[in-house]
Amino acid sequence: QELLHQFITKIDSDQDLWAVDIIPQKEKQQILYEWNANRPFVFVEKSVIQIFSDAVSKYPDHIALVGCSGDDKNQSHENQTCHISYDQLDYLTDLMAHHFERSGVNTNGQIAIMLNRSIEMIIAILGIMKTGNAYLPIDPAIPMQRLQFILADSQACALVTNEHLSMGLSLLRLSEPNMNPQIILIDHLNPNHFKIPDRSTRFFP
Repeated sequence: QELLHQFITKIDSDQDLWAVDIIPQKEKQQILYEWNANRPFVFVEKSVIQIFSDAVSKYPDHIALVGCSGDDKNQSHENQTCHISYDQLDYLTDLMAHHFERSGVNTNGQIAIMLNRSIEMIIAILGIMKTGNAYLPIDPAIPMQRLQFILADSQACALVTNEHLSMGLSLLRLSEPNMNPQIILIDHLNPNHFKIPDRSTRFFP
């Protein structure tokens, strides 16, 4: 009806039909201005650890991670699955960070991680970042010679892995003895008074 009214008005005033507005002025005002009156986004620069800490404060009991733990190849997928809350994840990453400090691992360096994709890997990454170090992911399937080169070239001060993957590390010998990284077995850490909700799942002994 509005469009027909505009056609009649334009014809009567000898104006071109291309000038007819398909959308009424009131509706155009609503679409262009009222619906797009969004507040400007203000970017607040935060580190990954700061963003994680905010999530822990807001959602401590919410599930942060769902996944497998370790290298229990013989267990069923159902038994491997862990559900870790933000509060539990914060506790475990703090435990990891404190272990680095007690072991004399320097800050502002590189710590290598040789783990399969698992909850352990996330804990290791966040724990390393909490200490101010950078993490260096290493594929557990690479040959020993390649592993030796990466560790020597990066001068990693520590290597985080687990007992299953550490079996071949006895052959690890870098050209400079003082460059051999400290081996940290993540599944040997023992969080006091901490219990995983599903006790059928082995995470930390």
